[in-house]
Amino acid sequence: GIRDCLLSRGLGVVYKRQCMFLTGLSHNQKNAYMSIASYMISSDGRLDNQEMLMMEQYKVEMDLSDQDLSSLPLDVALHEFADSPTVVKKRILFELLGLAFSDGDFAEQETEMIENIRKSLGLETTYVQECSDTVRELLAVYKRIEAVVNG
Repeated sequence: GIRDCLLSRGLGVVYKRQCMFLTGLSHNQKNAYMSIASYMISSDGRLDNQEMLMMEQYKVEMDLSDQDLSSLPLDVALHEFADSPTVVKKRILFELLGLAFSDGDFAEQETEMIENIRKSLGLETTYVQECSDTVRELLAVYKRIEAVVNG
């Protein structure tokens, strides 16, 4: 079912949200997602604390331990979603975009990686733009909340 978890979105403040996008994945898909996410956060050559925090929160959200995970090559991890319904592919890409934005810097390498993942998943370019716009709006709302609460 859906449960509350903690998720930081690059503001240095932890917000509570309903976690629902990744919990329904199979064990193999969860492992594949974590492998893809690991490639994503390392694609710009630096590991940010916010990105590492999100990786830990993904494990909590998906009820995974380090022992549950094995690193997969990117192409093998992406292939795990080849026959998945479009809604699952969209959820994966949305979460990866949130991860890419979490350090406040959407690096060129991350943009290229998102594009490659989008192509591999067979999703439209417009979906990436829609998700990017939505994540930016969400971050703006979080910043306004932070200003009101801490103001």
